[in-house]
Amino acid sequence: MILNRTEKMKTSYILGAGFSRAMSDEMPLLKDLSEYIKKHPAFINNPEFKRLLWVSENNVEVWLTYLTQDLPWLSSNLHFSNKSMFLTMIAVIQDYFKTKQVIVRKAGGAGFGVLINYWKEHHSSVISMNYDTMVEEMYKVWHSSSFRELYPINIVPIGSELKVSSSLALRDTKAFKL
Repeated sequence: MILNRTEKMKTSYILGAGFSRAMSDEMPLLKDLSEYIKKHPAFINNPEFKRLLWVSENNVEVWLTYLTQDLPWLSSNLHFSNKSMFLTMIAVIQDYFKTKQVIVRKAGGAGFGVLINYWKEHHSSVISMNYDTMVEEMYKVWHSSSFRELYPINIVPIGSELKVSSSLALRDTKAFKL
């Protein structure tokens, strides 16, 4: 791309694992989330969950992936059991993140606010691969508007059915949730 003298290059930011934790110690890392799931009442004494531990001892991403697979050696009953456990796990994760995000929001999230204002001023693109929606939540706090104006397409809360539709984005500012 060739820029003329009056155009400025825009900067894009990719947010990966650990970003929210870097902004607040309240936000979990993958290992923290996995430990939380293992200790949650829905799973702690669940024999079907214990079956997952042979797949991975401590990785919720592997568990979720396994639970969504139609593995040919599993009976229909186990397939349905896996789908049910997947939905339960997603609901537990959603509640966990909501709780953590409320704590960070109540603390003010000043670091998030400064960063979000910087991105907005510089019309940056932000690509997030995090499970949480902490950036979006703090956008609502610092700009008193819906984070949905950031996205060229709507995102859906974790655990919701995926429906893609268009939405308006801020002029020259876009965010993507992968």
